[in-house]
Amino acid sequence: MPGLGTLFPVVRGAILLAILLLIGVAVATRLARAHVEPGSGRAAQIGGWHARLPGLGAWFLLMLSLARGALQLLTFVEPGEPLESGLIQAVLLEGTWGTSWTLQTVAALVLLAGSWLVRWRPGATWYLLVTTTAVVAWAQTGMGHPTEEIWPPFTGRVVDLLHLGGAGIWLGTLAILSLTTFPVLRRAARIDELAGVVCAFSIPARTGAALLVASGVIATWQYVGSLGALFSTTYGLLVVGKVGLFVLIAAAGWWNWRILTPALAAATPDAPVRLRRAITIELAMAAVVLGLTAVLTGSSFPGTP
Repeated sequence: MPGLGTLFPVVRGAILLAILLLIGVAVATRLARAHVEPGSGRAAQIGGWHARLPGLGAWFLLMLSLARGALQLLTFVEPGEPLESGLIQAVLLEGTWGTSWTLQTVAALVLLAGSWLVRWRPGATWYLLVTTTAVVAWAQTGMGHPTEEIWPPFTGRVVDLLHLGGAGIWLGTLAILSLTTFPVLRRAARIDELAGVVCAFSIPARTGAALLVASGVIATWQYVGSLGALFSTTYGLLVVGKVGLFVLIAAAGWWNWRILTPALAAATPDAPVRLRRAITIELAMAAVVLGLTAVLTGSSFPGTP
């Protein structure tokens, strides 16, 4: 059906973004609680953000998941043809793709309802967020290349899960901190707390980057197969572009860690502004990588029809 080729990558990319941000909320919540003075107005403002975001993210993810299900159904019918119940069951409830889609949709619904029911209990909300996001991420691995026969059973899905987790722990957390925590601490002129959060973030950031690199190398070798295919196929060139941007993002992260973080710790007056600019550049490049990933997920890798 015309238009589906454009809509699919957009929806896939938005779903990936939602998953990364949900992971980021979980990590950012822990960092803020540990390094922002408890009981302060700053902690209350940041905590309010972190209490609302799981429900908002779940609603966003649920709508996107329903849209993806509808798009998947439309690929099996001609324009004007009615949808039959047997087709709906076969596409959305059966097979690896269907069961994964159902699992992800139900998990998003549980998070949406649960985050409202336990909204006055931050600890319960956090555990609900971690549990349902893990289910959502695992389900995501069942709707793409990780289920191909080139992988041993479940191996591709585990590699993809590590890739998703690494991106969420690093870049998802950075995005959430930039939205919820850093602005509050900058406005309050609490450079000490800002430095504490940034310093603490370096550990999950490096962990996430390591997971991204390890899983990315494994997946690239499995899908591309050779250096020749890396530079002679559309899929390979997309991978090269993604890797190139990742190197730039990693360089920006290194700059933040080794140059700007010590400047924050030393209470250099312009350090918060410099940090904001550097993070903006880092997240802008990450957004492009996310778009390339959404396209790659729906593209045929070398050796497939």
